[in-house]
Amino acid sequence: MKRFLLFSILPFLVIQFSCKKETIIKEVPITHSWSLDSNFMGIDKILLTSVPMNDSMIAVASNYQISYVNVKHLGYTYRIGIPDKSYYSALVPPTISKGMTVSVSDPNKLIVFATYMPVFQSGIPVSFSPTYSSSTTSGKGLPRGSLFNSGSLIINDKYILAPFEADWINEKATLSLIKVSQKGWNTIIESTKNITVEAAPSQHFFGGNDYSATFFGKFFYTYYRQFFRVDTLGNVKSFGSSPMQTILSDNVGQMFTLNNYLFAVAGGSFFVSNDQGENWSLFYQSIAGDTYAWCNYYNVGKDVYATYLSQVWKVTLSGESLKYQELDNDGLQGSQITSINKCGKFAFVTTLSGLYYRDTTKFNTFK
Repeated sequence: MKRFLLFSILPFLVIQFSCKKETIIKEVPITHSWSLDSNFMGIDKILLTSVPMNDSMIAVASNYQISYVNVKHLGYTYRIGIPDKSYYSALVPPTISKGMTVSVSDPNKLIVFATYMPVFQSGIPVSFSPTYSSSTTSGKGLPRGSLFNSGSLIINDKYILAPFEADWINEKATLSLIKVSQKGWNTIIESTKNITVEAAPSQHFFGGNDYSATFFGKFFYTYYRQFFRVDTLGNVKSFGSSPMQTILSDNVGQMFTLNNYLFAVAGGSFFVSNDQGENWSLFYQSIAGDTYAWCNYYNVGKDVYATYLSQVWKVTLSGESLKYQELDNDGLQGSQITSINKCGKFAFVTTLSGLYYRDTTKFNTFK
């Protein structure tokens, strides 16, 4: 009987101990601080600039199209092509405001059109071509722009400043102040006014990167290494190669406002103005290897942010110093940031590898 029971139980023991325990491994998705908008695919992920249209829509642009993102429904994006976009195959952004968009289609043509119409796709554009002089000693052509600077700016959806000729022998440049308006579907050029800008005493026009910005209803421009300011009436003030002729520096390549002060960054030098760019003083001169001097600066509401590749800092004024606090960029690593904006409940950054967003309540999370 005992032998029978042993042989009866033995098969069950063999089966039990011969079975292997099965281990199930589940992949847990990694959640980053910054989320990628998956609606942008392939070449459409190369984004160069952005502007909030209202509380629920942000426009983001490549060098050939504008995408309108509904921030309440991030899966929905409406796109329009930039008209006549053929000259700048490089990473040159258009200039976008809430009402108007400006794009240079070739060295001799500026395209202007309504940024967004709720029903009709962008409206009918208008073009502007400069009238050049007969000089044989001047460089002719609209600014080419660069990755972080389009070259043509807009004030109040109405005024555009377009440099188009620089005479190096006579030390002067010519710009056109263009006034536009929107009539139904049509963009109309109401007037153009040519403005002559002269180099500051003992200064010269040289080749170099251009830079343009608008603050306090005025244009600020670095054109062939000369820095000047132009208002919407066409009045000009020339500063020379930098905001202060007594300070030797590189040309102005970044500007921002902070606590009602206007800052200009020229190479490793920071200049500041407390009268909206009328007069300048040296604020800070950086040392070799100072990353902050080579950052791109963005005004977002009343705040200022600096970026370098995928890093982001919030910039504040602390006494007579600029204070930089690095923000959490988890999810952005390896991306090149090209703009920062807020729209609705999200903060957005455009990059050369997509559109990223996160809740504004967590945007200023320090690293």
